[in-house]
This record gives sequence, structure tokens and C-alpha cells, in this order.
Amino acid sequence: MDDQESETVFDHIVSVKALYVNANSLTRVPSLKNLGALEELLLDGNQIKTIHPNAFAGATRLLQLTLGDNGVTFVAAEAFNDLTRLRFEPQDFNPKGPDSKTWISSVGGFRTFTP
Repeated sequence: MDDQESETVFDHIVSVKALYVNANSLTRVPSLKNLGALEELLLDGNQIKTIHPNAFAGATRLLQLTLGDNGVTFVAAEAFNDLTRLRFEPQDFNPKGPDSKTWISSVGGFRTFTP
């Protein structure tokens, strides 16, 4: 799935509770605007470096999110505003490998990775 497809591929799916899009070479979080029932989203092993402010818009029931092995370097503070049910585990976000040197600051109870 390429990034252009990721913008519309889930538009007609509204009742899915778990979505595993691991290792799909994604460079950004796919559009989740119609996935209001989504509780689990696994994005491990992609190429997502930046989490934009509205990355999870529409997925307000999200309980579990994993972004490991992406090399995430920046997460916008606003990215998690509507995710009040999200259970955060530090290992779900930690970049791995030689480029993993980042500093972490706390933003609204969540963590932001900044280069």
C-alpha cells in the first residue's frame, strides 16, 4: 500500500476494531477519519518518521497503538488530543537502530520524540 492509497483505502470501512498494517512501507499514518470503532492499530515496521497533528483524527476509541521500528523522530503534541482511551507503552514508540538518538519530552501525558 502506498501513501496515496492510504488516504482513501479505509473510507468505506466503519466497523473494524483492529487494523494491522505492519511492514507496509508507509511513510505516514493512513487516514482513519471513518474508523470510529477502531481500538487497536499496529503500524510497526513502516517508515513513519513524523506523526502529524491530525494523524489519528476519527479514531477516538483507540486503545492500543504501536509505532515501533519506524524511526519516529517527531510526534506533534496535538496528535493524541482526541485519544483519551489510549494506553501508552513506551516501547510502542521507541525508535530502534543506529539512528535512535532522540530526546523525549512529556506533552499532555504522552511523549514527543524530537531530533
